[in-house]
Amino acid sequence: MMAKALKAMFAAAAALLLSAQSAPERIEYTLTPVMTGGALQAMQVNLRFRGDADGETVLRVPNEWGGKSELYRAIQQIEAVSGATLRDGEGPAQRVLTHRPGARVHVRYRIVQDFEGAPNARDGNAYRAIVQPGYFHLIGEAAFVTPEVESAAIPVRVRAQRLPRGWTYASDLEHEGLTLAGIWGSVTVGGDFRVSRGSDRNIRIAMRGEAWQFSDESFVRQVEAILSSQRAFWGDPSTPFLVTVLPLEQPREGWLSIGGTGLSDAFAFFATNNAEEAAITRTLAHESLHTWIPLALGGLPRENEALEYWFSEGFDEFYVGRLLVRQGVWTPEAFAEDFNRTLRAYAISSARTLPNAEIPAQFWSNQTVQQLPYQRGRLLAAL
Repeated sequence: MMAKALKAMFAAAAALLLSAQSAPERIEYTLTPVMTGGALQAMQVNLRFRGDADGETVLRVPNEWGGKSELYRAIQQIEAVSGATLRDGEGPAQRVLTHRPGARVHVRYRIVQDFEGAPNARDGNAYRAIVQPGYFHLIGEAAFVTPEVESAAIPVRVRAQRLPRGWTYASDLEHEGLTLAGIWGSVTVGGDFRVSRGSDRNIRIAMRGEAWQFSDESFVRQVEAILSSQRAFWGDPSTPFLVTVLPLEQPREGWLSIGGTGLSDAFAFFATNNAEEAAITRTLAHESLHTWIPLALGGLPRENEALEYWFSEGFDEFYVGRLLVRQGVWTPEAFAEDFNRTLRAYAISSARTLPNAEIPAQFWSNQTVQQLPYQRGRLLAAL
């Protein structure tokens, strides 16, 4: 009887051990400001996770995204603190860790700004890592080193610590259920941002800058109206959503710039402070709709994604117009005027006959070509 009891006990222990080994462990990120004389110099990132079972784990370092290249220049002092040794991989956007099979690994690196001065409209949307003396603005694709694992569904936790007194912090990486897939399409800000909420407590707006043509309260109302209309259309409940607003300096007087990027459950908005409300409303509607088109509908391939922009950007444009009319922000006449602009621009486009397969090579360098997916997708959706 004793032998049978011992055998049963060992079998149960073995089952528990196997269960623990098969359960995915959480990847941990901790962000810490590096300050000198009260000014932010860098953001230090401590990354902890369990390495691959074969004793080697590849680290993906930011490289190209959103028309920006060599994003790895902002990632410095990558080191293996414990549990592994680090070597160079295939190019500057890769590192390789060697460790015991399944070992706990601690990696540390710093995020810096790899260009001079504050974000400027002459450089387009501020997709590179922004580290200024009084604030930081980090899009996941430009800031996070990630281990290459079999599944992007592994749980992740991101925390910030030791922020200076008086600083605010906001990130769409703060909610429950975060996975590795959500790291890349994210935005994290801290410093002299003003963080506001409206009647829907799930919606947060993190804004900096004082000279906007609109108030914080008006902007919050617009965001709430647009998001509520889009959620109602898709039949989705209210969920956490973050909007960040970063001012861009004007390279010369009168320069106007408005842009942004839709992320998994956020969007990052960039504009010069002379941006008008109507243009802002349209940009808000377009970018927030990316939560569904294409992200909730299957996303885009990570390679050569511009081939699919006719869907992600063009179909987005079609539904933006419909929903702005439904929620009363646009009149039917305003919709017709906007749609006619698309028809005219496509009709006279010098790139109108360019095959879709040739768009990726010119998308970020030719503005006329860049508009083709928006125009073609919108017209295809209308048909």
